[in-house]
Amino acid sequence: MTSIFSKIVQGDIPCHKVWEDEEHLAFLDIQPLAKGHTLVIPKRETDKVFDLSSARAEALWSAAHKVAQILKQKVDCHRVAVLVLGYEVPHAHIHLIPTQSEAQVLQPKRQETNHPELATLAAHIRGDKPLEEQEASQLPSTSDIESRWDEFAQRFVSQVEETSMRVARAGIDHLQLKSAHNILEIGCGGGGAGLEIFLRLKRMHQQAKLTLSDISSEMINIAKGRFSDAELKGENLVVMQADAQALPFQDHSFDRIFSCLNLMLVPDAQKVIQECARVLSPDGLGVWIVWGRPEHSHLMTLTTKALKRIGITLPAPARSNFYLGGRDTLKDRFEQSGFTKIRRWYQPMMTDITSGPEFCDMTLALRPELEELVGSERFDDFKRALSQCAQDVLDQGEGIGLDALVIVAHKQ
Repeated sequence: MTSIFSKIVQGDIPCHKVWEDEEHLAFLDIQPLAKGHTLVIPKRETDKVFDLSSARAEALWSAAHKVAQILKQKVDCHRVAVLVLGYEVPHAHIHLIPTQSEAQVLQPKRQETNHPELATLAAHIRGDKPLEEQEASQLPSTSDIESRWDEFAQRFVSQVEETSMRVARAGIDHLQLKSAHNILEIGCGGGGAGLEIFLRLKRMHQQAKLTLSDISSEMINIAKGRFSDAELKGENLVVMQADAQALPFQDHSFDRIFSCLNLMLVPDAQKVIQECARVLSPDGLGVWIVWGRPEHSHLMTLTTKALKRIGITLPAPARSNFYLGGRDTLKDRFEQSGFTKIRRWYQPMMTDITSGPEFCDMTLALRPELEELVGSERFDDFKRALSQCAQDVLDQGEGIGLDALVIVAHKQ
């Protein structure tokens, strides 16, 4: 069976590469023992280091020596420690661990995976232009995002909303609606989650006011269509266009905020979190849902994998879909804006797709521009590759979906 490292070499699995030559690859460990923890591997798969020929073993250690010198220059450390174990992956590899003390190796404690931070560190070690500078010049403006979602609104509602509601309902469960008085949803989309909140309040005979907001005027029009004229004219429901980075509400206007799969899409997520803190009343409660871990998000990653399989690489986006980071990084972001009692967990958001061709059809319905991007002469190859990539996941007994990260936080 092909090792996970061979799949990285082949491009089937992404990595945070820091160095390579014709025969070797070095990349960051995704659960590091210390900042800069790097794995150096031969590209040709061999299970054990001592199964390598003398020449290949010498070449591997020479590669490790080169990478260690780079790490000493780029990562603050007392020395670079070396480990060769081989139990986790049956593919020869050397651990290089920048350390301040031997305890980091003798009493190891793995850190949580944080792909955005690892990507930034890998770019620093490679000597690339800082990622933040690359992003700043490429990020879409608020008006770009508004136009994008106006154009995408109908496809989102018909193709994605049903699946997204599975994780939205899980988040709504933590809004404590029985004691709510004034609720704001940010990024309401076509109104699916807003309608769910409205109906729950109605069943509880709770008279709380609900405000649904979104940057897209087309999304707002669709959301309004979910409600009757009487409901829209009543005192307990408002559906309006608003920019999450500059909310048009007074301080302390709401005691609940809900935001599902929105925070990672805005140009400045921290500004949105600050705005949420501003409009929430003291002791107010918010629930935010963002994309979680890419390795559990086939819905997001299979298209890129299929393109690589047929030798096509599309331009990289300005930033990763998962740039907000993991649980600890999100906790830090919310604490910086005055939130406390923060809980967070990963939540699967699974589609009901049961075949590779079905996934391919759904992807093309969502992204018709792929035919032009791939080119008509390679499009059939792409469709076959995408169907096969999805079928491979299903044949392994996994579902195709998105990993979500739920954050529940209180305003101090």
